[in-house]
Amino acid sequence: ENLGVAIIPDKDMGLALGRGEANRELAQQLTGVNIELIKESEFYESTMSEETEMDIEDLPGLSAAVVDRLREAGINTAEELKGLGLQGLMEIPGIGQKTAQRILGQLNI
Repeated sequence: ENLGVAIIPDKDMGLALGRGEANRELAQQLTGVNIELIKESEFYESTMSEETEMDIEDLPGLSAAVVDRLREAGINTAEELKGLGLQGLMEIPGIGQKTAQRILGQLNI
C-alpha cells in the first residue's frame, strides 16, 4: 500500500480535508496513495522534540574530538547545544568560530 504524508499549514487544514474529508478522499483516489494530513504546527512540535533530545554523538558531522570537548563542557544533547548559541559554543576550549558555526549548521540554526 502506498502511503504519503502531507504537511498542511494550520489555517488550511479545513480546505485540505474538505467537507466530510471529500478533498482528501479525492486526492487519494486520483493518486492511489493513502494520504495522512498533519498540521504544520504539530509536525514542527514533534520534529523539534525529537531533535532536541538527540545525543550530540548522533549529530552528523561532529568529530570524536569535538564531541569530547562538548562533553567535557557538560553538553550532552542537541537541546543543550541550541541553548548555547554561537558565543556560548566559542567559549568552550577548543571550539573556534568555524567549528561553532558548523555545529549550529548541523542543528539548522
